[in-house]
Amino acid sequence: MTLARRLAEAYVELEAAAFRDKTNAEMERDNLKKANPQGAGQKQALANQADQVMKSARNQAIKYYTLVKADYPDYAQLDEVLYYLAYEHEQASDYKNARIIYLELKDKRPNSKYIPNVYLAFGELFFNEAQGDPSKWDLAAQAYENVIKYPPPGNKVYGYAWYKLGYVAWNKGEFEKALNAFKKTIDFGKNFSQLPGATKLADTARKDIIPVYAMKGDPTQAYNFFHNISGDTDGNDKTFKMMDDLGNNYLDTGHYPEGILLYKDLMNRDKSGDKICIYQAHITEATMAMKSSNKDAIKNEVDQQVKLYKDFAAGNHSAESKQECANKTASITAETAMSWHLEAAGSNGQRGTNDPKTKTLAAYLYKKVVDTFDAKQFASFTFPRIVKDDWPTIYKICLLYTSDAADERSS
Repeated sequence: MTLARRLAEAYVELEAAAFRDKTNAEMERDNLKKANPQGAGQKQALANQADQVMKSARNQAIKYYTLVKADYPDYAQLDEVLYYLAYEHEQASDYKNARIIYLELKDKRPNSKYIPNVYLAFGELFFNEAQGDPSKWDLAAQAYENVIKYPPPGNKVYGYAWYKLGYVAWNKGEFEKALNAFKKTIDFGKNFSQLPGATKLADTARKDIIPVYAMKGDPTQAYNFFHNISGDTDGNDKTFKMMDDLGNNYLDTGHYPEGILLYKDLMNRDKSGDKICIYQAHITEATMAMKSSNKDAIKNEVDQQVKLYKDFAAGNHSAESKQECANKTASITAETAMSWHLEAAGSNGQRGTNDPKTKTLAAYLYKKVVDTFDAKQFASFTFPRIVKDDWPTIYKICLLYTSDAADERSS
């Protein structure tokens, strides 16, 4: 019995080594694909060879674990043998036999320390199947709920089961349940940080809770919600970071009113912070997206952006944040002016609207740029949304301002 188990474990170690060799060969293959196709082919051959060793070793491990199971039913550590045997079947994508062995472990050794892991394994199997068959979400949830019946620290997979319950609820559109499950995961990481991976799992849950909150939560209550789970012990840095990530999620998904509310609240709470100018920039950009036809509203928001930049530049902030604020303010103002200029004047053979008000507002924003930034400072800015060859300079801005101002006077 001892010899059979040692053989099984030796083959498991060989399997793991072959898997590492296979992974490394595949990474080297990918790096060589363009520069050295022949070398890439050689690495693929090594990966194929390692894959064969891995599969052969896995089959041998299954063989010897099965031998122990069949010949030594009273073995004191049979639960471990059954668990590792089921896991090897799972690694071989033999889910039918994996389920059979996991159930055998549950029935034969109901008090085993591996029982939470057994339920977790069922949860993972059903979770994977649910990607193509949504009817399996409930089965996955039931399995994970059985895991959390066993408390930590004895149950080391307790937090992970809560984490996966968060994803199950998220996929089912049960956002309140998802928020609660991710909070439980974070609590686990905080209360049992000594367990392997607990802290990292909590950090992952903090990231994943944000898009769920964006679907369900109130932007004006985001601070209260995130402060309790952010991990802040002194100050609000982590809370503000989570709020900022939420704001970006709102804007990326077109939830502009929510984004504006969130960033206004964040500006009020982080008044002296280095990111207040960028918060305002998000509000300005959200207003532009939400009120694209209301140029007066956009002009007023740009005015607010420029005013905040001037106060920010004169304040006690880092040089890096001042440069970021200046660049963002310049790009918003200049790009909006250029967009309105082209709208009125036309481009690429397309006639413009020739609307006097649009020309007046474009000239107004061009003048804002000229009055706010000098040529040297403006030359240090980047404009990622514009092809580099078309990046504006302060001299181009002056020329366009003169053109629009002349049109304004003649109209």
